[in-house]
Amino acid sequence: MTSTFFRYLIFALGGIAISGCDRAPQGFPSVVPCKITVVKGDVPLPEVNIMFITDGGSLWFTSAQSDSTGVAELRTFMGDYTKNGAPEGTYKITLSQLAQVKSEWTQQQLFDMSPAEKESERQRMAKLIAESRSFPAEFENAATTPITVEVKKTQTDIRLDVTEWIGKQ
Repeated sequence: MTSTFFRYLIFALGGIAISGCDRAPQGFPSVVPCKITVVKGDVPLPEVNIMFITDGGSLWFTSAQSDSTGVAELRTFMGDYTKNGAPEGTYKITLSQLAQVKSEWTQQQLFDMSPAEKESERQRMAKLIAESRSFPAEFENAATTPITVEVKKTQTDIRLDVTEWIGKQ
């Protein structure tokens, strides 16, 4: 009798565990596995943060960060649930990339500077950051970005060449 009870218990717990796996929250869209490659001409752009912006509000969002070859695998998030891919549809795209500049001063040297020296260093760093930008500032804002992309079930690899938009600046 006890062994039969434990068999049923194990069967029931196994069924609960299986049914709870990969269960999307209510309102989570179906997604298409999708990669995006960000390039400028023939040059891949590494470490680009990519956000897919939908019209209207949604409880989920899609984003990615490109690797050293400019390739990013899109992921859709809702709360703490995530799934590889993006829902079908047309999106505005924001792109940003952290500037790879460093101060020539140590933290202690910066701390010991006069207010005028600190301001001068802040302005110098702001100029270096602005000069090292891969993208115009409007690419970082959903209201001003000129880039749109369509995700389709039949096209799971998207190539985004930003040359045309940067060339207009």
